Amino acid sequence: MAAGGRGVTRAARTAAGLASRAAEDRDTPDARGPAVYGGVYVLVMAGASDLARAELDSVRVPTRTPVGMQLAGVLALCRSFLAAVESRPDDVGAPLEYAAELAARTGEINAYGLLIGLPHTGRGRGRALP
Repeated sequence: MAAGGRGVTRAARTAAGLASRAAEDRDTPDARGPAVYGGVYVLVMAGASDLARAELDSVRVPTRTPVGMQLAGVLALCRSFLAAVESRPDDVGAPLEYAAELAARTGEINAYGLLIGLPHTGRGRGRALP
């Protein structure tokens, strides 16, 4: 089947769902957050932005620690990316601002290998905003 076909979409949805369920087994937002982060991009590439949005809406990461702030920030970048993909320009800026605010508070840590910090939120802004 050609790339982008139904088989790819089905496989992407299955992979994202399995990652999410595995994280849910640990029953913490800190476990589900990285799975959602990866799943969002897989689902968007498969043309399932509605499912990507539902995944993002399904997890709230506490921001009591630098690691939690970094994870919440990267999920905010996902939210901004998704808004850009869905041609919702009015919804792009607020998540970028939130991610930048969190990045300013956390510094250049690298929890989960997500690489969020002020330089990365700036790059996200450059990609998402005209």
